[in-house]
Amino acid sequence: MLEPDDSVAYPVCLGGSRAFPPEDTGGIRRFNFLIRALRDPDNADHGYFEDWLGEAFDPTAFDIDDVNRRLKTYRVKSDQP
Repeated sequence: MLEPDDSVAYPVCLGGSRAFPPEDTGGIRRFNFLIRALRDPDNADHGYFEDWLGEAFDPTAFDIDDVNRRLKTYRVKSDQP
């Protein structure tokens, strides 16, 4: 753990991988199942998930700028206790 840097507004994401699970995925286990199904065209659920999420959904995509924009809503101003 590092000491806080007074010039940084926390929380802040420094890195990551994968897209965040879509709403109503059913938790991390179901999301992992979804990823496996999307990777395998022979999986019985492949077509269902592809239709539900659309072709534009990329489970491997990670956008650190988007994550940090979302985290801004959780920031506490430094003048608050």
